[in-house]
Amino acid sequence: SASSVNFHPAYLPINRGWYPHVHSILDGSVCGVSIHKIDENADTGPIWAQEKVELLPTDTAKDIYVRLQKRIFEVFSKNWDSIKNGSLNPTPQNLTGGNYHKKNEIEALDHIDLEKTYTGEELINILRARSFGDRGFAYFTKANKKIFLKLELSEESRF
Repeated sequence: SASSVNFHPAYLPINRGWYPHVHSILDGSVCGVSIHKIDENADTGPIWAQEKVELLPTDTAKDIYVRLQKRIFEVFSKNWDSIKNGSLNPTPQNLTGGNYHKKNEIEALDHIDLEKTYTGEELINILRARSFGDRGFAYFTKANKKIFLKLELSEESRF
């Protein structure tokens, strides 16, 4: 019998927990989706199905989030009958090489320290990881004011 099913927008056991797509942009970890059985811990249950999803250099957090949501629905639709009738057995996760992210981890990333040295790639990745549609969560402080930034990326020179 099917038990409780969780849709997790990460390629488990990588990026268990909060905002997996943000962490993939920041650290280059594999992006993907997993359909798994809920157990007593966060995102550690046996996996029925999972697929990798390519993270593009033009992706902001919103772009990859939308693609992951679409893919997780496709993976679920493709596998639900087999999960429901018990013909697809979930595979236990090997948590070695996996990681877990707490909800508050990204707050520290949002502050762009104007005195800190970043590589171009690090700064671009922070900005695209913290740009979600019309919202920009990254900021710097100037004259005691928070100034928020949002990044748009394109392979064309015009938007």
